[in-house]
Amino acid sequence: MKTSKNNLLFLFFNLCIIAVQINAEERKPYIIYMGGLHEDTQDSKFLMDEHHSLLSEAIGDELIARNSKIHSYRKSFNGFVAKLLPHEAELLSKKDGVVSVFQNKVQNLRTTRSWDFLGMPVTVNRKKEESDMIVALIDTGIYVQSPSFDDKGYGPPPAKWKGKCVKAGNFTGCNNKVIGAQYFQLEDGPPEEKSPADFDGHGSHTASTAAGNTIHGANLYGIAEGTARGGVPSARLAIYKVCWTWGCSDMDILAAYDSAIADGVDIISSSLGGYPRDFFQDPIAIGAFHAMKKGILTSCAAGNDGPLLATVENVAPWILTVAASSIDRRYETPITLGNGEKFTGTAINTFEPKERMYSLTSGAQAQNVPRDPFGNASACDYGTLNQNKVKGKILYCKGLLSQDSIIYELGGAGIIMSDYTLDTAYPNLIPGTLVSTKDELILLEKIVTRYNPADVGTKVIPLNKFKSCLQILNIDAEKTLGHTVMKTSKNNLLFLFFNLCIIAVQINAEERKPYIIYMGGLHEDTQDSKFLMDEHHSLLSEAIGDELIARNSKIHSYRKSFNGFVAKLLPHEAELLSKKDGVVSVFQNKVQKLRTTRSWDFLGMPVTVNRKKEESDMIVALIDTGIYVQSPSFNDKGYGPPPAKWKGKCVKAGNFTGCNNKVIGAQYFQLEDGPPEEKSPADFDGHGSHTASTAAGNTIHGANLYGIAEGTARGGVPSARLAIYKVCWTWGCSDMDILAAYDSAIADGVDIISSSLGGYPRDFFQDPIAIGAFHAMKKGILTSCAAGNDGPLLATVENVAPWILTVAASSIDRRYETPITLGNGEKFTGIAINTFEPKERMYSLTSGAQAQNVPRDPFGNASACDYGTLNQNKVKGKILYCKGLLSQDSIIYELGGAGIIMSDYTLDTAYPNLIPGTLVSTKDGAKIDKYINSTRNAQAVISKTATANMTAPFIASFSSRGPQTMSSNILKPDVAAPGLDILASYSQLATMSGEPIDKRVVKFNIISGTSMACPHVSGAAAYVKSFHPDWSVAAIKSALMTTGKPRGG
Repeated sequence: MKTSKNNLLFLFFNLCIIAVQINAEERKPYIIYMGGLHEDTQDSKFLMDEHHSLLSEAIGDELIARNSKIHSYRKSFNGFVAKLLPHEAELLSKKDGVVSVFQNKVQNLRTTRSWDFLGMPVTVNRKKEESDMIVALIDTGIYVQSPSFDDKGYGPPPAKWKGKCVKAGNFTGCNNKVIGAQYFQLEDGPPEEKSPADFDGHGSHTASTAAGNTIHGANLYGIAEGTARGGVPSARLAIYKVCWTWGCSDMDILAAYDSAIADGVDIISSSLGGYPRDFFQDPIAIGAFHAMKKGILTSCAAGNDGPLLATVENVAPWILTVAASSIDRRYETPITLGNGEKFTGTAINTFEPKERMYSLTSGAQAQNVPRDPFGNASACDYGTLNQNKVKGKILYCKGLLSQDSIIYELGGAGIIMSDYTLDTAYPNLIPGTLVSTKDELILLEKIVTRYNPADVGTKVIPLNKFKSCLQILNIDAEKTLGHTVMKTSKNNLLFLFFNLCIIAVQINAEERKPYIIYMGGLHEDTQDSKFLMDEHHSLLSEAIGDELIARNSKIHSYRKSFNGFVAKLLPHEAELLSKKDGVVSVFQNKVQKLRTTRSWDFLGMPVTVNRKKEESDMIVALIDTGIYVQSPSFNDKGYGPPPAKWKGKCVKAGNFTGCNNKVIGAQYFQLEDGPPEEKSPADFDGHGSHTASTAAGNTIHGANLYGIAEGTARGGVPSARLAIYKVCWTWGCSDMDILAAYDSAIADGVDIISSSLGGYPRDFFQDPIAIGAFHAMKKGILTSCAAGNDGPLLATVENVAPWILTVAASSIDRRYETPITLGNGEKFTGIAINTFEPKERMYSLTSGAQAQNVPRDPFGNASACDYGTLNQNKVKGKILYCKGLLSQDSIIYELGGAGIIMSDYTLDTAYPNLIPGTLVSTKDGAKIDKYINSTRNAQAVISKTATANMTAPFIASFSSRGPQTMSSNILKPDVAAPGLDILASYSQLATMSGEPIDKRVVKFNIISGTSMACPHVSGAAAYVKSFHPDWSVAAIKSALMTTGKPRGG
């Protein structure tokens, strides 16, 4: 033979063919599922021997069989994984005891956009100096025992603090959160405890809103459950009580400002006020002015006299005056009539109905006979109703006049009121709600057999209570002066009564009243406190003309932060003082009102949230990407040891620092090596941490993504325990690993399994999730799974086994809007998670079509900004408009673009971007494109995302739809839960976008997908099970499905 070049080439080709043949016969992982464990198959070694025996028979070589086996499932069910050739798998499938044999596949997480684009910062966007901030509240005091004011974890007060703490009565004292508390009642009012304690509630509410700790699970009888937290939760509080049962006195307010400024506070919050006055006669304006001079901002309420014009209060230019706006939720209280008609009112109704139906009547039908000529029965005025016609019934009353107390006293079962304005939800003493005047017409038609529409416009005349003689006589005082009593008759007694009132009025006119003498700021020569007090006394003595009266008249000296005093004066004395040198203004002390729309007497909070202590024994298993255990959502502070039933383990490795009493177990499953990555339960993706915190994370107040969506991140069962089973890696989630996780989880003693992953439906016996969930069900463990993200296409639903609770994704009542302003002033609203603040007022704007390469790329679409189609010189520093939604932000980022505007037909999901970006409708996109083509200097700016409210819920466009194809008689999905734009904890081992070039690392992230919906249902299931531990999986599933609401708000 002769070794020629051609022969060598021929040899090479033959070797390649042999390699291809060998590769075609490469062993691949198959799962051999053998059903449940029986009494005779409990022995682990017996099962492993059985698996080896079956494998040896199928392969025909014991050594190869031993090397081929990957894992035995033997804790909760029977089976194994082995690397097989197709004919060996076929042989095994025919063996006795083998239920099914199927090739291992890789499934995807159920999130609408890759976690590669999402992440979490190393630290939340706060400074450690926040803990040195001191927020002063001038209000009704504080209830320091509230968890909002607990000082656990706080260091000592900041060094700048110079204030004090007055411990008295029900006020138990300060701590390192509430570092100071004083009360100011310079003149005695009606008897009440003098202490900083809050007997009203207003002060505690405002203090916790400004700087309260983060309290997860805060609610009002289960309503509005979420996080109650302050804007600066780690800041300190200084309390200055100036408001009492009778109001808030000017002099006390000014004394509070005086102290607060000197005490070293940083911010003053004052939610009180009155009709505007000259700034020099307004104690809040004066106090705020001196605060401003010391660099202290004062924030004040604008008043509650709207919608009338010209009613705003606290108008001094150095005050930050705050109006009230809505949040993105409202409290709806439904009404169902006996005929089945339904109405939706607004109220804070904390009562559950005890009966299925109650008798319903109206004020007009329940009125007294004869009628009260001074009251309006239709409005349920006091004294107009017959108790026998009210007792045990629900009353419809026109108007909104606090009639609930009247119906309560008469023994009514409930109340329906009507008004033109429905934006404020009020609480009631009895079950009640407020409907629109439009619904009023329909309600009245149902209550009365003959309805006269004219009655609708009846004017409501509120009941006038008796007035004091002083109020009556002030009008006609001059007419009655000088009359003499001649005869003691009934008329003369009445006449005597009037004259006595007149005398009282005259005496009252000359009674000394408190006036505030304001003398400006403190100068270098007025720093001495004794000098100031002497000066005040001297001025007072001169004006009154009597040193003893002057000494007794003075109430208080302002001398810490500004100069002035309060004294009881007659009008002419006040006039004299106002003309003295050094006196800026003199004005009479007045009583102001708290800025709350309804009395705190109607509000309260339950002693305990509606939870069972057994919730802490619930164990929720997450089969996902692992967990970032360092997140505050998984802190174990306050938890006891794991429940006795727990049999799992904790694998500490790599970046996973270990378990605790919250995350009681963590394992990872990678039965076959994939691409190199750390093998540990640590979450390098973020998905697992997000789902775990949604299901059972702690309550974290102030959770946000760069200030977006600020609120409470919490799980459905925040005190439950978590067991983590990591099966998903950078390349996906392997069937064998999933099944191994189910195997362990069931044996470990978990109560609920949450699995936010899936793939195209398969025969139940070849679906590892269906198999695992089936065995979980047999042990009383419910499995909740994501329905998939292939919507809106029909027949795309996944995880359809009847024993699985399959969850679709719906919206919540907020969306994330990202505005665009063009250079011509036109504005558009897109949706996105845009964390970037614009650095310029405007940026150059162009489109993909205008920025394309020349010559054009024949394989790409420049209008869609496809990769390789754009010219970097035409993109750099500009905002690009790109048609479609194809993750073009990474392309524009690489080319140095300043931002991106994309367009699509569906606008329900907000996506994050690597650069400032937003998504607009195709209609708005066409308008933007037209503007770009109409000018040579197109400009635009993309603003940071803001939260907006919207009608909810609706099914997300991406949520997979039925019907399912595996078992057509079973409807799937089972339920829908929030899965659109959900804020929850994330992993700090991942960047926000998943790109190494992205510097954003966040503690919380906003993600969409049925992955996010699934853990909501898992948490709900755990909640139900904590109340009914003996319920079966079917019972829990049925309870959730049959109590789900078809609509929400």
